[in-house]
Amino acid sequence: MPSFAGYVPTSPDLIESFFELAPVTSSDVVYDLGSGDVRLLFTALIKGAGKAVGIELNPDMVRIANTSAKNRGLSDRLTL
Repeated sequence: MPSFAGYVPTSPDLIESFFELAPVTSSDVVYDLGSGDVRLLFTALIKGAGKAVGIELNPDMVRIANTSAKNRGLSDRLTL
């Protein structure tokens, strides 16, 4: 599949700002298009979101994200 844009990770400061502006609860599902290593989704889950869904075209990033989710014990609440 062709790449339309390179991977540019979101800075931790911006991610924290997202959740200050829009706090999450256990009834929320957070979606991230172009989720990369799913750092935004991990933060959403840690902050209390019920589920997280990442959309990522790069199979290498999906593999990294799935491994990281498993290691963090979050794979049951994360869909890629």
